[in-house]
Amino acid sequence: MRPRPKLKQLLEQLRGRYGLSRRETEVVGAGTFGYCTKETAVVMACSAKTVDELWRRVYKKIRCDSRLAVMARLLAIALDEEEPAGDRAVPPISSEVAHRRTPLDGP
Repeated sequence: MRPRPKLKQLLEQLRGRYGLSRRETEVVGAGTFGYCTKETAVVMACSAKTVDELWRRVYKKIRCDSRLAVMARLLAIALDEEEPAGDRAVPPISSEVAHRRTPLDGP
């Protein structure tokens, strides 16, 4: 069993794969800790509006529509379930898909 990549490495893979800026990568990193917009703004020493704008840019670049969907994309990278973006288009992950129940969820 190979060791799991650390969070910093995962964020760098996400950054490289989708062309995120340093600040966009930081906002995703804060999201991995469950920080809300205001908490992220404090940690990043910026305004809440800036954090919201950074998330909007991340959604556009990664083709997702929620923080949960971005975290799902990060998890997919961690589990090597996603091919490099390369020439093929990466399918968007919507919050509807991210919240979809599976047979494993039970009744």
